[in-house]
Amino acid sequence: TPANTPAYTPSSPAAGVSSVADLGSTPAYTPANTPTSVAVDTPVYTPVNTPVNTPSSVAVDTPVYTPVNTPASTPLSDVDGLGSTTPVPSSPAASTPAVGPVASTPVASSPTNMHTATEYINHTPTPVAGDSTFYKTNLHTSTQMIDHSATATASPSSGQSEGLLGGLVEGLGELVTGVATFIEGEVETGACSFQNYTLPSSLFGTAISPQSWDTASNCGSCVNVKGPKGKSIKAMVVDKGESDCPADNLNLFKDAFEELADLAIGSVDIEWEYTDCGFDSPLKLINAEGAGADLFSIQVQGANLPIAKLEVSIDGGSSWTETKRSESNFFEHSSGFGVDLVDIRVTASSGKTVTQKNVSCGSGLSIDAELNF
Repeated sequence: TPANTPAYTPSSPAAGVSSVADLGSTPAYTPANTPTSVAVDTPVYTPVNTPVNTPSSVAVDTPVYTPVNTPASTPLSDVDGLGSTTPVPSSPAASTPAVGPVASTPVASSPTNMHTATEYINHTPTPVAGDSTFYKTNLHTSTQMIDHSATATASPSSGQSEGLLGGLVEGLGELVTGVATFIEGEVETGACSFQNYTLPSSLFGTAISPQSWDTASNCGSCVNVKGPKGKSIKAMVVDKGESDCPADNLNLFKDAFEELADLAIGSVDIEWEYTDCGFDSPLKLINAEGAGADLFSIQVQGANLPIAKLEVSIDGGSSWTETKRSESNFFEHSSGFGVDLVDIRVTASSGKTVTQKNVSCGSGLSIDAELNF
């Protein structure tokens, strides 16, 4: 029975009442409208880890609320101090705080340089995947022509250009503002080593700044040059410019400069950009004198686009080894590949490739490919 609440004790029937039925309209007992929860001091035993000789549980006087099931609208009866119409407040339900998400502590990560320039001291060949399509190859010598059955292919490559002009521009059509001067230039004696090569009538020759030389990486590239009067020419990079030539300047061959201004002026402001050379003829591969199975050294001539890299395969295209470009504009592998015939894959700055099969490594040989970029 809840504390402080009198227990109901039924009284004896009044005189003359012989049965329950005789009670007539005697009102039925209605439980008092008491709080839905009444505090009762009932001890709760909480186990405590204690030594062996200590009682295993300790009583803690914690009040326990025991609800009494009574209708909320039932008036109180026989409770001292409470009238039949006095409302009794009900116990509010205890609220349990929700557990929120634990804030995570961000971890600071160190920036990573995805591209790191590396100065190569000793070239280490790196095999990469490639195709194995065969095509026709013509080998030209001063006395004979060797013909091999094969097929040619030119396809986009996943490789990216490392940039042109030593990184000053990243691709064709990007304008450079600079100054043009002129020099007495010769294609065959230029630093690009284009021996036995004659420029087409539509092209002039030019030298590029030593600051933009980038190990001959721009040799054979074509540029559109616009002078102060709006006249334009197209020239090919065939030489390295004078030592004091700024990176964005060109040392045009004399005949090229004369197309833009009088020689007496000496220098003119120009705008120029790399462009497709527009050749209809295929690439030409030229072996250096002394090249062979023990020394690989080859040059690319007549390419429509700047050359990014040249790779060699000796297993039918299953793997490829990248060569290293020299200051004299030859792609080399100093120890050679130990064979007389190799497959060659040339990649342009745009990512396009031309693959040539069964290329002879013989000294001084000139090989015509089937395609250009």
